[in-house]
Amino acid sequence: MEEHIPYTYEEKHESYDTCEKQLYWDVAIGLNQVDALKPSQYLKKLIPKNIYGAASNKEVEDSLKAYYREKSVVNHDEMECDLVSARIVSLLETGGFSFSPVALKSIHRILFDSIYDFNGIFRDTNIWKKEPILGGESVTYGDFRMLEDTLDYDFAQEKKQNYVSMDNESAIRRISEFINSIWQVHPFREGNTRTIAVFLIQYL
Repeated sequence: MEEHIPYTYEEKHESYDTCEKQLYWDVAIGLNQVDALKPSQYLKKLIPKNIYGAASNKEVEDSLKAYYREKSVVNHDEMECDLVSARIVSLLETGGFSFSPVALKSIHRILFDSIYDFNGIFRDTNIWKKEPILGGESVTYGDFRMLEDTLDYDFAQEKKQNYVSMDNESAIRRISEFINSIWQVHPFREGNTRTIAVFLIQYL
């Protein structure tokens, strides 16, 4: 009789694939550049250490925190870019994912911990922002009183999709519509694009 060997959970470790690591850092830095944020020279020195396994994700973030604690004058834009980039890399590498509006809150909370005092919290006011591409007009964002209902609806509609039966063009169009919808809701005061981009990558 064949002996039954039960499967056991194993801890998921960081990737040691240098190409994969480089890709995560490129994505992280690129997403911050969308908001005109650039990394510090200090982070640029840490990235190769992380890519080649000399420093873990946690060690990179701990080094950044210590670096900014010791500085007498802090460039807050650089600090935001550095810390958020390191956290994006860590999130993309974990592989864990939950398809729900709560996941958006969690991603935002992790990315912007100590950056914003509203990290992981949906906004409680309406917002607008001049966009040069719209001739100085603003995108119409979701009403703060309807954020949760709107997101619940968008997620419920997405859960009904059967991507197995779609060709690639139809699938891309549908996912684009879904992501555009939740981005336009803009549930947070700041950090929406980076949060939703990380969510999209994990979802894909």
